[in-house]
Amino acid sequence: MIFEPALLELLAWSAILGLFFSFPWRRVATVGLPLCYILSLSMIHWMGGLIHILPTRWRSGPDPFSLVGFEQAFWGILAFATGTFVLAPLILKMFAQGEVGPAGMRATPYQLRLPYIYIGLGILFFGVLAPALRAVPSIYAASVSGIYLVVVGLCLACWSAFIRRNYLELVAWLFAVCLIPLVTIVTIGFVGYGAGASLLVLTFVVTLYRPQWQALIGFGLIGFLGLSLFITYFRDRPEIRAKVWGGADYADRIDTFATTLGKFEFIDFQNPRHLQAIDDRLNQNYLVGRVVRTIELGQEEFAYGGTVYDGLLALVPRILWPEKPVTAGSWGVVSRYARVYVDPSTSVGIGHVMEFYINFGTPGVIVGFLILGIVIRIVDVMAAFQLHRGNWQGFMSWFLPTMALLNVGGSLVELFGTMAASTVLVFIVNKILTATQPTAASAAGSVPAAHFPNN
Repeated sequence: MIFEPALLELLAWSAILGLFFSFPWRRVATVGLPLCYILSLSMIHWMGGLIHILPTRWRSGPDPFSLVGFEQAFWGILAFATGTFVLAPLILKMFAQGEVGPAGMRATPYQLRLPYIYIGLGILFFGVLAPALRAVPSIYAASVSGIYLVVVGLCLACWSAFIRRNYLELVAWLFAVCLIPLVTIVTIGFVGYGAGASLLVLTFVVTLYRPQWQALIGFGLIGFLGLSLFITYFRDRPEIRAKVWGGADYADRIDTFATTLGKFEFIDFQNPRHLQAIDDRLNQNYLVGRVVRTIELGQEEFAYGGTVYDGLLALVPRILWPEKPVTAGSWGVVSRYARVYVDPSTSVGIGHVMEFYINFGTPGVIVGFLILGIVIRIVDVMAAFQLHRGNWQGFMSWFLPTMALLNVGGSLVELFGTMAASTVLVFIVNKILTATQPTAASAAGSVPAAHFPNN
C-alpha cells in the first residue's frame, strides 16, 4: 500500500492517545495537563491525518503536503509521550521522594469560596480592567490573562463538588463548562477559544472521576457533540460573524445563532462538506508539509533558533522595553515559510510542530516536544501535589501559567509572553488574597492524599 507508513503513524498515534486515556492516573498525581495537550495537538494534526489517510469518497487521494506534515507531527507526539512517561518521572524521582500524608475529605469554608473568588476576579480582570488598561501594555497583558483565572475557578468548583461527593453539582458545573464555546461564538465570533477552555476543565475532571469507563463514555460523547457543533458553526460562520463583528446587539446575535442550532448537524465522515470543514480549519499538517518542502527545495533556510530567541524576548515586559521588536501573531512567518499568502489581518497560528521544524528540522521537532512533555508533566505533578495537600492557591500558582503551553496552534512568542503575563497575574492575585482573606494561609490539608510521584 503506497501510504502504508502514514497509516502506521496514524495507528501509532491512536495507540498513544489510548495510552494517555488509559494510563493509571489514579495512582499518580495529575490535574490533566498532559492529556489536555495531546488532545489539543491531535485536534489539529491527527484529525487532518485521519481524513487524508483513511479511504473516503471525499477526494481521489491524500494531499501530499498533509502526509508530509503529519509525519513531522507524529515525531512530535512520540517525543512528547516519551518526555511525559519516561523522562519526567525520572527527573521527579531525583528531586522528590515519598508520598503526601493522608488528609481528610473536608474542605474549609474558605476553600469553598475560592472557586467563586477566582471566577469573579477573572471576570473583573478580563472584562473590566483589560479594556480600561489597554494603553498600558504589560498591565493590559496581565489583565487579559484573567480569563485563565476563570478556568482555574471552574476546575476548583468541579474539584470541590467531587471531594464532597456532590455529583449533581459536579454535573451542573460541567454543563456550564460545555456552554463556554456557545458564549464565545456569540461574543467574539470564535469557537476555538471556548473549546480550549472547556477541554482544559474536562480533562481535569476526567483524570479524577471514577469509574473511569463512565468518564470516558461521557468525554467521548462530549467530543462527538463538540465536533458536530464545529461543523454546524462552520457552515453558518459568515452570517454569525457578520452579526458579531458588525456590532449587532446580543438579542440579534443570539437569534442568528439559535437559527444555526435549529439546523444542527451531527458529524458525518462520509459528508464531503464536513470533511472539507475539517481540512480547512483542523488540518495544520498541510501548512507544515509546505514548510518542509520549502526548506527541502532550498527556498528558505532553517531559522536556527531565531524564533526561539524572539520567544525569549517576549519574556521582557513591554512596559520596560516599549520598542521591543516582537509581537504576537505569526502570519508573516507562516506566509514566508509555507509560501502561501496570508492576510495580515487574519489570525494564522504557526503551531508548535511548524515552529520547531522551521528552527532545526525534524531534530528540532523531537527535542522541542521532549522538552514540552517533560515540563508539562512536571508542572502537572506540582499542581496536583498542591491540590491534593489542600493548598488550592498553590494549585492555581502552578496551573495558571502552564495554560500558555497548551496553545498548540500558537507561536513561541505567544507562549512565553502569555506565561510571563500569567505569572504576574498569579503574583497579583495571591497578594490580593493574602491581604483580604486571613484564612488563606491556613487553608491546607483537607483533601485526600495522592502519590508524588508513583510511576
